[in-house]
Amino acid sequence: MRPLSKKDIENILLPEEKILWHGYPDIKLMMRPFDVINFPFGIAFFSVPFFFYVDIFTSPGDFWASLFAFIFNIPIFSIGLYLSFGRFFIDSYKRNKTIYAVTTNRIIFLSKITKLKLFSLSIATLGVVGISEKKDGSGTILFGAKTYLSSYFNRHKMAVWTSLNSGPFVPSFEFIDDVRKVYNIIDEAKKNKRIVI
Repeated sequence: MRPLSKKDIENILLPEEKILWHGYPDIKLMMRPFDVINFPFGIAFFSVPFFFYVDIFTSPGDFWASLFAFIFNIPIFSIGLYLSFGRFFIDSYKRNKTIYAVTTNRIIFLSKITKLKLFSLSIATLGVVGISEKKDGSGTILFGAKTYLSSYFNRHKMAVWTSLNSGPFVPSFEFIDDVRKVYNIIDEAKKNKRIVI
């Protein structure tokens, strides 16, 4: 069961604001294009200390030197474990605690990992909206232009936009169902909010 619901979106609506759509990102474990680079690094970070640990426990040697080497390699082993496998589970966990919404006024991203975090974009001033659609109709909607750096930061700093700390990022509705339908709802909402000067 998802920790956030439509009711949570209703609690943050502005006066006269109505929900046009709400949905969730898919929570399956997924590889992204940038993982092609990260995965080999993770395996290297993971395997070197792993074989070192095997050597420590199977060969007789100085106890204190072995203990020091064991402790010294814990951070390297942990980084490798995270880069190789752990980040897929953490990414899925973050997506499970996220809900998206399109209202008459805003694009809303709501997440509750440790505390409730709200991020929204005004429909009236919304710039470039891009879409990436799979054969099954699911996909991602990007609210801005995607660059190599933004792609990296989306994956590592801004996975499902939850950190909002630093670095370039492109807010997005990641891995949603019926992506074309949602895109059309946003496009229609933009037309209705277009500012005449």
